[in-house]
Order: sequence, then structure tokens, then C-alpha cells
Amino acid sequence: MAMMYRDAAKIMAGVLMFKGTPRTLAFSTPGVRNPRGCYAVVAETAKCQKVLCDCLKDTGLLSGGAGVMGGSGGRAKTVGNMDERTAFRNGMVLVLVRDMLLGGGIRSNGSLEKEVLRHEKEIREAFAKYQAENLPAKPVPKCARVNTLMTSVSSLMATFSSKLATVDSDIPELLHFAPDAKVHTFKAVKKGSLIIQSKPSCIPAMVLNPPQGSHVIDSCSAPGNKTSHLAAIMNNTGKIYAFDKDKKRLDMMLKLLEQRGVKNVTATCQDFIKVSPRDKQYSSVTHILVDPSCSGSGMLDRPEMQLQTVEEKPDLSRLRQLRKFQLLILRHALSFPNVQRVVYSTCSIHQEENEDVVRWALTGENATDITGASSSVPFELEKVLPSWPHRGLPLFTQAENCIRVDPKEDQATGFFVACFVRKSHHSTITNQIPSSHVTPPLQSTSPSPLPTTAAKTKPKAKPKPKPKPKEKAEPIVTPAKTKSKAKAKPKPKTKTDPQSTTSTSSSSTTAAATTTTTTSTSTTQSHDTTTTCATETRKRSPPSTPQAPSHQLTSTKRPRKVQFTSTQNSH
Repeated sequence: MAMMYRDAAKIMAGVLMFKGTPRTLAFSTPGVRNPRGCYAVVAETAKCQKVLCDCLKDTGLLSGGAGVMGGSGGRAKTVGNMDERTAFRNGMVLVLVRDMLLGGGIRSNGSLEKEVLRHEKEIREAFAKYQAENLPAKPVPKCARVNTLMTSVSSLMATFSSKLATVDSDIPELLHFAPDAKVHTFKAVKKGSLIIQSKPSCIPAMVLNPPQGSHVIDSCSAPGNKTSHLAAIMNNTGKIYAFDKDKKRLDMMLKLLEQRGVKNVTATCQDFIKVSPRDKQYSSVTHILVDPSCSGSGMLDRPEMQLQTVEEKPDLSRLRQLRKFQLLILRHALSFPNVQRVVYSTCSIHQEENEDVVRWALTGENATDITGASSSVPFELEKVLPSWPHRGLPLFTQAENCIRVDPKEDQATGFFVACFVRKSHHSTITNQIPSSHVTPPLQSTSPSPLPTTAAKTKPKAKPKPKPKPKEKAEPIVTPAKTKSKAKAKPKPKTKTDPQSTTSTSSSSTTAAATTTTTTSTSTTQSHDTTTTCATETRKRSPPSTPQAPSHQLTSTKRPRKVQFTSTQNSH
């Protein structure tokens, strides 16, 4: 661990010297053994840099100018009134103090580590003073959701006193406990019948509210709290397709779901963006939950977020990258042909990740440079929790239908929720499987006769009992009648099922080419009677069964494509 601290101190010093961002320096600084781990440590330390410096200003642990640190290695380089070696020491102190206050404690035994520990009491007192002055005076209550797959709210409440737990006014299965309650030690939590979960985290599944027996997609499912909530709402009926591209997180989620009695989830280690909306497996999906990765700026219950000062500005470049991903995954969810309801949520307080994403997904405004799509979608916003006081920022007409959870005013995690519902006048096409995301859905109104499965349900005309060779035959409805007529006549070529008048008119130009295909006549006639054309007796070619001309192959494929659409619609 000592080497991790040293590598993190190098990167932290570079950040404070304005050499680059934590991510850039973590993956570009020579000699760093674990860039990913060092980036996590430095990123969290940089967030609370100002507060840590305030806690350390009376200890004498920091050297040089206030707030200006240095880096390590090579010749001394003056930054303010500090050289790089002194700055490296200061970077190491910041990393150690952050780990002592907010992490698992200092996990090495060097000389500098011992010096920091000698000032532990003084540092903790300064940190407690900062918390008392800057954090809300009212303590935030702890929340836990009753797992209705294993017990009921009334049964579980019977085990608690009325002073210990109360039922939430908006979410009936959510319980509130005192701020100092040790909920994680409850037997119900260990058994899985009580799940520690904040109120804002319960809102998305409650708003999606899939009925029992429905098919649902959880696009970014791990760690699984919202997935298990959906399963409880559906009472373990129907199907929940859970996607996550992180295998470790997905495996951990599966263990939790098993512990919580969830049985209707199919988990797939895959990026949801790569899931085809036209896949037959998901043709019955009507509800989708989109809770993508975000900045986490609303997680003020985390110590790292509590230490961020108000005047600190967010990283706009990172927010734009997150917005691009969030908009892409939301639009992908809205492209599923049968989806009726999509809930989008984040634990962010930034407009870029919330109202901007919803507005662009809803109208296509300013979205061409992000995803290439610019057309509006057949969805509108449903008003989420009408009695909730904090609504979406008034940046577009339907923003009032979204909700925001303010971390300080609502005493909860900062959150944003929007609910997309398909417009009523688009309900007639909800069962269609579109050929692409931008073209209209295929319709079963092709002028060519459908294959036998579709022809049985919608015959075009009454078949003539004995068509004459010189007359144009009507389309045959069932293959059974075709076969019986073919056996009754010595000349099979006159009893095949004609395709259309267009294919008949072109048969004279291909008569010479069809003389070489007489050996395949019986196979074509018995296998695909509904797509073979009959010719008139005025042909100059020898008496042989004509083969379908080259352009007729396109006509053969066309009804099969329509048949695939009809099959999808049956689901």
C-alpha cells in the first residue's frame, strides 16, 4: 500500500500544479503501477482538496504556499515558494488525510504516515467543525425498502416500534429510520427481506410501475436494487431482461437477487446499446428503465461530495461526454417498437445530464452533432409525482412533468426522474416491427401474394376449379388445393400458382433461358407454389415448366420479409 500512496502522491501533485486532470496524469505518469486505482484515489482527494487544506492549516503538515503543491522527481522546480520535493510531500499528506477521514484509514507505516497520525485528533476536530458549519443541521434519516417477495410491510413493521420506523408517504413499501439507527445490523437486512435503499432510488421503479406478467428491460441493472424493486412490483411474474457490461458487477447482482428471492430476471453481460430493438426475444417488451452512469453530483450523503465547496465548478467536458452517452442509451430505449413506457433517471443535479438529455431525446433539438438523429419521437412526458414540490428546470414545455430531488431541501440524495409514454395516436403502430429506426414500419399490404401462412388468413380471390391453359389463373389460397390440381392434370406447368400479371408479362423474354431448367420444375412447383408464375400457351419455347425470371427472385423474397413481420406481430 505504501507504493500506492507514493504513486497517488505523484499524480496528486501534478493535478495541483495544473499539469493535467487526474485521469490524464494517472495514465500518462511514468512508473505508476496501478493507474486505475491511483486515479480513483486522486480523483476523490482532488474533490475535497480545499477542505483538507483548511483542516491541515494549523497542523504544520503542509509546507510552502497555501493551496499550491508540487510534484516529485528530478531537479527542484519552484512553484510559488515551494520546490517539487516539498510539493510531493504535501501531495502525500493530502492523500493520507483523505484516506484517514473518508477511507478505511491509513494502511502503511512510513515516517510521514506516523507524523500524520500524531495529528489525527486535531485534524478530526477541524473536520467535525467544518461539517457542523456546512452540512444541514437536521440529520438525514436512513431508509430501507421492504422486500415484498419475502414479507409484507405490516409483518415487518410489527417487529419494529413506532418510534424506530415509519412508513413513507409516497412509497408504501419504504421505511424511515432514525439517523443513528444501525439498519445494516438488522436480521431482516441480512435475510434479504429488508433492503437498504434511499427514497430517490426507489422512485424510478415505482414510476415505471410495470404490471404483472409484463416484459421489462433494465438497461443498466447493476448493482440490482432497482431490478429487485421491479421484480417485487411484478410479484416475480413476467420477465425482466437485465443488462450490464461489467461482469463482476453483474455476478454480484445475481447473488443479491438470489438472496432476495428474485426469480424472473434474465441477466446478460452486454452493452444495452448493442441490443437490437428488432430482436424477436424483446418484441413483447413494453417497459424500459434507463438509469445510466452519471456524475453522481447528487450523492451528497457521501463524505467526498459533502466536502465539495459550492463555488467549485463541474468539469464541463466530462459532463458533455456523459450527456452524449446518456442521450444515446435513452434514444435506443425509445426505439423499441412495442415499448409503451420508459423511465429515465440520474443521481445528478446538473442540467446537462437531466433536462438537456430529456429535451433532446423528446424533440431532437440540437442533437444532430451528438447522435446523428434529428427527428422527434412518438412519446410525451407523463407528470411524475404531481405533488412533488421540485420540478424540472423550465427549459422546454414539458419540463414541469419531470421531478428533481434537492439534496439539501429534501434531505435526500439528489435525483432526477422523467417518464416517457407513447402518444395515444401512435398506438396503432405499437405492434409493428420497424425495418429501421427512421423509416416507417413494414405493412402487410404488398401487391404480391403472401406466402401460404398469410394467404390462409387473407385470400385475395376465389380460385377457379379448372382453369384453362390460355386463361390467367387466379392466386391459389392453400397449397393443398394446388397439389391436388397438379396431380389431376398431365401438364404440371399449367397448374402452378401464378404470382401476378407483372411477372406474366415478362415471361416471354426469358422463355429461351428457361429451357435449361426443366429438371428443377417439380421441386419448384411443390416447394413454393405461391411464388411460381404460370405462362400462357402462346410461348414459342418447347413444352417445359418455366423457371422464375431473375427479377422474380426479388418478388419471392418480398413476401417472405412480410411474413417475418407478421410473425413478429403475433407476439
